[in-house]
Amino acid sequence: MKKKFLYTAIFAAMIGLASCNEDFNADVAAPQTWEQEEILATASMTITPATGVNLETTTEETVKLFDYQVENQLEGSTIENLTAYISKQDVEAWQKIEVDANGKANVESLQSVMEELFGKSAEMRTLNIKAEASMNIDGEALYLGSEKVLIEITPKKPLVLTLPEYYLVGNIQNWSPVEKTAPLFPTETDNKFTVTTDFSNSNAGTPNFKIWASDDFGTWEKALGAQTDGDTSLNGILKENGGAILTPDNGIYTFTVDFTTNNYSLVKEANQTPAEFLTIGLIGEFNGWGDDLDMLPSSPHNWYYPGFVIETEGQIKFRADDKWDNSWGGVINLSETPFGISQFKSNDNMTIPAGTYDVLFNDITGRYAFYKK
Repeated sequence: MKKKFLYTAIFAAMIGLASCNEDFNADVAAPQTWEQEEILATASMTITPATGVNLETTTEETVKLFDYQVENQLEGSTIENLTAYISKQDVEAWQKIEVDANGKANVESLQSVMEELFGKSAEMRTLNIKAEASMNIDGEALYLGSEKVLIEITPKKPLVLTLPEYYLVGNIQNWSPVEKTAPLFPTETDNKFTVTTDFSNSNAGTPNFKIWASDDFGTWEKALGAQTDGDTSLNGILKENGGAILTPDNGIYTFTVDFTTNNYSLVKEANQTPAEFLTIGLIGEFNGWGDDLDMLPSSPHNWYYPGFVIETEGQIKFRADDKWDNSWGGVINLSETPFGISQFKSNDNMTIPAGTYDVLFNDITGRYAFYKK
């Protein structure tokens, strides 16, 4: 009896399996494909890099990086959200570059990325570049991405100061037409210069002055001054063969001028009793961190040193009165930032490459400039 039941169960199972082999889909039509879907499935993007990308010589705000082509672009679709990415050849850490619909990037933005990747160097670099975009139609978007290709980009040259461009002439240097002892400091803004001082030369005379461009120094008709002689306005416009600019009192002022427009301003310093130092010196690896190389006084709170020789790259600082109580430094590479503002009582040292320099320093603001000769 038990065997009979077992055989019956096996037979029933075999019938069930046979039933499962029947094709119930025989009369069902195959899934349909549409032409649009087939095109979308085969759409792709390729890029052709621009040649001779040189950020130093370009005169436009944007520069061409690449042309792109889209294979099998759907009729009526648009290509949007075009974006580029660059990386070093050996390390694919991609940096995003905003580009317009023609594959052009902003020169300053691209320069910043090049500096981030390689530092401030004018050496031509070969990089990876790729692009991505979207093909949009009827509210739908398809991602497009190119393969990476190689592109050569030459960044801008780092700024090297070689000669002070503008000087004060006035009571602070005895109105001398030959003594170039009171230069203006360059600032981070192109064509804008500044200096902080007591234009009365510490109450030694009337706080009046003019400006001479370096090439015009000594030619009074070329001196830049106020619209009217003795103008005490805090804002004005320089003119050639102008009158003397006069600070309202014998205080400490910051004079700033934009030579793009010749607009200038005078701002009285909040602290009218800053520390007075007998000496400001250069100290660093070049002298074994001892025996400060004393700078020469220029105008009140300003100092300079002509012909500062560095034989090998090293670290330096500014220091007052041969003591560490008052010093200035910072994480500053002077090959990349030859002018700027140093940090008071910083524990960090500035790095200076080998060369010969004329050096400027202001002990109120910490502003410095190294002119390489």
